[in-house]
Amino acid sequence: MVLRLDNFGRLSFVVIGIFSLLIPIFLYFPFFESTLVFDDHGLFANSKVYEFAQQPLDFKPRTFPYFTIGFIHVLSQSLALNRIFSLILHIACAGLLFALLRALLVATTREWKEIACSQHSRSIVLLSAVVAIGFAVHPVAVYGVAYLAQRAGLFATLFSLLSLWFYRRAFAENRSVDIITAALFYSLAVFSKEHAIMLPLAALPLAALYEGSRRLHFKRMALYLVLCLPAALTVLLASRHIVASSYEPDVAAMLPQMQNIAVMAQARGEWLVSIILQAGFFFDYLAYWIVPDVRFLSADMRFDFVHIWSSWWIFPKAFLFFVSPLVAIYFLRKKGLVALFCCGYLYSWFLFMTEQAAVRFQEPFVLYRSYLWAPGYAMMLAAVCARIPRRWLLMAAIPVFVVFFLLARDRLTSLSTEANVWKDAAAKMESPTLVGSDRIFYNRGLAYMREKRYEDAIADFSRTIQLNPKVAQAYYNRALAYYTLEKYPAAMNDLNQALALNAKDGSALYMRGLIFERRGCVVQAKQAFAASMAQGNQVAKLKLEDMEKKSRAGEDGKQPEASACQD
Repeated sequence: MVLRLDNFGRLSFVVIGIFSLLIPIFLYFPFFESTLVFDDHGLFANSKVYEFAQQPLDFKPRTFPYFTIGFIHVLSQSLALNRIFSLILHIACAGLLFALLRALLVATTREWKEIACSQHSRSIVLLSAVVAIGFAVHPVAVYGVAYLAQRAGLFATLFSLLSLWFYRRAFAENRSVDIITAALFYSLAVFSKEHAIMLPLAALPLAALYEGSRRLHFKRMALYLVLCLPAALTVLLASRHIVASSYEPDVAAMLPQMQNIAVMAQARGEWLVSIILQAGFFFDYLAYWIVPDVRFLSADMRFDFVHIWSSWWIFPKAFLFFVSPLVAIYFLRKKGLVALFCCGYLYSWFLFMTEQAAVRFQEPFVLYRSYLWAPGYAMMLAAVCARIPRRWLLMAAIPVFVVFFLLARDRLTSLSTEANVWKDAAAKMESPTLVGSDRIFYNRGLAYMREKRYEDAIADFSRTIQLNPKVAQAYYNRALAYYTLEKYPAAMNDLNQALALNAKDGSALYMRGLIFERRGCVVQAKQAFAASMAQGNQVAKLKLEDMEKKSRAGEDGKQPEASACQD
């Protein structure tokens, strides 16, 4: 069925387009000048951003999204322009979601075909717009848009929606050539972010929404899978090292905190525990998109894995996760809105499956990842709300938009500075002893250091050390705080601990030299600076040269007693 718009429909498109642009712009505009936070620092450290600008394409995931970050930064030296570009991508995703939902509703609401075309148009346009605008201002979507590092997720979602659009059009308008275009956009999606690798399986159920020859449907579905296979295999081979492994850099330090889970000691036990926990988290992601309670949302959400594992509900949730797609596939036969709901569920389920591929304990629940499979939630919502009268739908949508707008501003504020990120994360922890909470305390301690709140920083670094005594940088930064407060013995003790964990830490060796110099221990200071210089610290080299000049000029002063120069 081809839906032709009357004058109301055309006007609706204009109004919806204006609102879809203005609402997100008003929401994100005050935060264009936000500083780099969290993973964003890694993109700009050591001139990496300039390296990204030199490589637009290759056969590795995320190259093109990072190229756009580097290219914009090289041209403008402006974080604001990069944030504006991320917002443009987000608005484009919302616009494509609107168009896709409208097309799918036309295909599924067969009972509406008996209604006058103009009334049909109004209902579908309004419902699609409500869902798309809700996505545009959703508080959880903020985590996918506000992080520059998640440019990859924005591109992957955009290309995934384009792939869905052409895939469903191949069935709606009997255009097999669109399958080729759909596969091309899949390739762009999976090379934007490897987490989109399951998109072909996620898209297949959409064929059930359209009438036609079953044989022709299967041929098109098979063609789509075959054309998507080369890109999928290329990305899979590039990422195979993470499958069933603890690829997260600091996860080894977290495992001792989970020793009460007996299964962890078995072969592949870590992966099994991660799979079951993630299966339960699937429904938690869905719950936060339905009810975005910002009292619990943060950039670094922590959980009591031992408590969850021993609770009665984790295994029923995991069982439901693995059985539910079979139920959804069965109900695809019902066609109509039921099938649309199942398509949305299967879309989010298949794309979520990448969370099962690796052991995830360091970052077990990351909101920005859910941006990729959120269009599946949108399909489910559209199917549920399709029978609600337009008047009631609009009356309910307006206050929801207002609440979402305010909650999204709260999340954007929490991501506006590095200090806000970690203070917010610490405030949302259920307990200060949760697995992985040492990272939150450590980063909040760094934020306190920048604010010159040294006593608070020392307290946070002490919590970090208590939870994870092997974090050398926690000792070093606590020593730096002590040094600033002129508590030299405490600073020296921490530096010794840091060097015991990492004897080649040039920064710790350099600070030892500074402390010796403050005490007047010239010989020991020179030795410390020389050791730091041997580790490549050029500042230590300059300091050592300056001390040598003073020695030749006789400005060293009297060397104190040997006891004063001991560690």
